[in-house]
Amino acid sequence: MVRIADGEVDSQQPIPALSEQLARRLLPTASGETPSPDALALVAAGAYARLRVRLAVFLGEQGFDALWRRAIHLTQQEPQEAGDTAREEASPTLPPGLHSALRGSNAADAHTRLVAAFASFIGLLFTFIGEELGTRLIAQAWPELPLGAADAQVEGAPL
Repeated sequence: MVRIADGEVDSQQPIPALSEQLARRLLPTASGETPSPDALALVAAGAYARLRVRLAVFLGEQGFDALWRRAIHLTQQEPQEAGDTAREEASPTLPPGLHSALRGSNAADAHTRLVAAFASFIGLLFTFIGEELGTRLIAQAWPELPLGAADAQVEGAPL
């Protein structure tokens, strides 16, 4: 389980490397600068929409939604108690579950939380359908995104 505390990913539960690399590529930042949380929210909404359009064809809308909800649950800052019925505030611009992750965050923390959420989703996707097929489906949604092992290091940007 991946948890985020104070903007840091819990090192005892690392995100699989390929999942995190893909998440960072889906949520790019301009080299050397961190965009505002609002700009990151727009990038996240676009990445979510692209994933949803492509993967819902394969997984079905309910399957996609189930994986997304699980990924968000795994990256929550604080564990939800079994009897907790408080619901996430809805946001017209953000994918389900990301409003609370970005609320009150500075840009660096917001980016870390978004990467963790998308990496968790990708990791669950790989667990469910396999890494090879999952990577191919993501490549179909992002044909401009280099996904090969040879280009895993982007110059000047940490993966």
